[in-house]
Amino acid sequence: PRTVTVKGYGSLTVNVDNLANETKYDTWQLAGSEMVSVASFKLKADNEDIKVTKVKVDTSADVSQNISRIALYNGGTLVADTTNIGATQSTLEQDFTVAGTQTYTLKVTFQKIGKDQPGQYNVQTTFKLSGIEAEGASSGETLAAGDNDTTVEAGEIAYEDDWATGDYTNVSKT
Repeated sequence: PRTVTVKGYGSLTVNVDNLANETKYDTWQLAGSEMVSVASFKLKADNEDIKVTKVKVDTSADVSQNISRIALYNGGTLVADTTNIGATQSTLEQDFTVAGTQTYTLKVTFQKIGKDQPGQYNVQTTFKLSGIEAEGASSGETLAAGDNDTTVEAGEIAYEDDWATGDYTNVSKT
């Protein structure tokens, strides 16, 4: 016998990808550099493709003086960006669709530092995605924050810190 389960709508899992070649190591970056890869994320759509309408990028330090643009790429394709940089959170509001498991790279443009330049010296930060707003591409169902258990269920958005561990017992949903 073959078991068939019918799901009404999808879910989305978001993980930091610490295995991606261009972002797997901590780095020093030169002020004034443009579209530098700073973090990679795996987004996984289950049960249906997921249309993402908003992504918040959180930083661990105030980057408003040091970054002039934040962009999210799927391979070489720009899917969302902003030049409206907040102190520790910036919002990308362009729609894009996640099908299956895809790797997205966060890239930034750094401000110049020096006389009459806005950048600040020695600012260290980390990047993560949060506050995603999304819906099922077919169902139109709005996905919501998960319920903090260890299962990613239909209709939920879940965040995990490290794709490489494959350990979903520590799924934290927000």
